Amino acid sequence: VVLRISDNGKGLREMSSKTVNDAGGNGILSMKRRAREMNGGLEIESQPGKGTTVSLRLPLERTAQTGGETEIKI
Repeated sequence: VVLRISDNGKGLREMSSKTVNDAGGNGILSMKRRAREMNGGLEIESQPGKGTTVSLRLPLERTAQTGGETEIKI
C-alpha cells in the first residue's frame, strides 16, 4: 500500500540528521523509524517553492478470507 500526500507550498529546506537533532525536532526521523518498524519505508521529495510529497509504503498481509471478503492487515 502506498499513501502519498502532496502540497504545492514553499517546500522543505534540505536538512541533515545532525541539523534536525540540533534543532530539537525529530518528526521526520520518527516517521521514518516507524515506517521501518512496520517493514515499510518513507520518502520525502521537496523542492523550494514547488511543494512537498511524502510517500509512505507499507506491505500488506492477508490474514483471512470469508464470504467473498478479504481482510487485510497492515
